This record gives sequence, C-alpha cells and structure tokens, in this order.
Amino acid sequence: MRALGICLAAALLAGPLVLAPAAQADDDAGTRPCGKKEVCLYSQEDGHGVIVYRNTLEAIEKGDITNVDPKVEARSARTPLPPDGDCAIGLYPDHGLGGDATWIAGPMTNLAKPGEPSLTVGSMYEDCG
Repeated sequence: MRALGICLAAALLAGPLVLAPAAQADDDAGTRPCGKKEVCLYSQEDGHGVIVYRNTLEAIEKGDITNVDPKVEARSARTPLPPDGDCAIGLYPDHGLGGDATWIAGPMTNLAKPGEPSLTVGSMYEDCG
C-alpha cells in the first residue's frame, strides 16, 4: 500500500513535467518574432506587445479567414505586403467578413490611435487589384 502511495505521488509530480514543453511552445507563439511571410496582429502599437494572431500570407491568399475564433483585439499589424502594392488585407470585426473593414498593407500598420480601443478582428481576407 505504501509503495502504491509513493508511485501515485511520483506520477502526480511527473505530470506537470510532461505538460511543460507544450505550455512553453504555446507561450512562445505570442513572443516569437513575426516571420517574413506571416501576417501578425499585435496587442500594442508599432508591432509591440504580444502577437495576438498570426497566420501565413499564403493561408490568407488561399481562402478567406472567415472565422477568427476567438475574436482578437489588436492595436497594430505587420504584413509582408508592400505598402504601395495592389494587395491589402481587410480586417473585419465580425465573423463571415461582417462589419466595416480596416485595410492593412506594408510592414507596419497601427490599427488604433493612442487612447482609442483596440480593433476587434473576427475575419479577414486579401484583396488584390
């Protein structure tokens, strides 16, 4: 009985050690720099703070992201799109491309002025041309 208790205690203590790498990987996703081919939405102006959403530009080009779930609150965005090109990404406050779009292109776009609320993003798509 005592041996069972020791084994049970050891198993309970070992549990968090098994889960820790996965938790660290999830934490890293918000702090790892935005990749050259990624679209990233940030919690603060000028690409600072935590990345609250990231996806590859290719994934957005292949199909509309009509359901960012859960919705995110963003204050700035980075894209690999040139600022004066023919393509931009529309960020919509509601799922299904609902509501008025805020358009982003170029290396950095601030989505909210200081003192204003963050932009809610529920869906997005790329428009070229």
